[in-house]
Amino acid sequence: MTTMIEGTGAGTGTGAGTGAETGAGTGTGTGSGTGAGTERGTGTGTETGARIAPATTFPPEVQAWLDRTMPPGVPPLVLFTTLARDPRLFVKFMSGGLLDRGNLTLRQRELVIDRVTARCGSEYEWGVHIALFGARVGLTEAQRVSLVHGGPDDSCWSADERALLAVCDALHERCDVDDATWSAARATLAEAAMIEVILLCGFYRTVAYLTAALRLPPEPFAARFPPHS
Repeated sequence: MTTMIEGTGAGTGTGAGTGAETGAGTGTGTGSGTGAGTERGTGTGTETGARIAPATTFPPEVQAWLDRTMPPGVPPLVLFTTLARDPRLFVKFMSGGLLDRGNLTLRQRELVIDRVTARCGSEYEWGVHIALFGARVGLTEAQRVSLVHGGPDDSCWSADERALLAVCDALHERCDVDDATWSAARATLAEAAMIEVILLCGFYRTVAYLTAALRLPPEPFAARFPPHS
């Protein structure tokens, strides 16, 4: 599945770390190799501390996906190149992304992703999204701190955003959403948007599993968790 992504002007494709608000542009990508094929060895980690070394060459299908996913001048995320150790897994993962234009605004989408990855302790993925989208969606410093250390009831959030973040927290804590939390979110979100929120939460919990268990090092451009004030 290939769709127009929303967030950075990178062109087309889906994925876990980037996107383009208008979908304009063709993207350049910077992944190396074209048809040499990816290594499939077991890997024993890298000097960065990652448990599995990323692929350095890619079959054409993977290379093309990296080229259309990453913003111009930004190398492929180590998450992507690690998954590319197995092209089948890479394609399955990228096909499940929800960074195209959907039922949520860009800010709503990013709030969900940021809250889920923060609650799961995935500084890697949180930092990527904050760096690429934080300013674009107008996140203040207080809101960034709240996403990591606070909660939906913090004064920096509007009533609608409190309801959205409460859904994220309910799913994180109980894998369910109680009736009151559901009703509060449904006051402003359509049914299709609610389904998308649940899918986003689940997808980025999977991303958090990957980034933590694989011990992925932070991307050079990514933000770091703010200190607890």
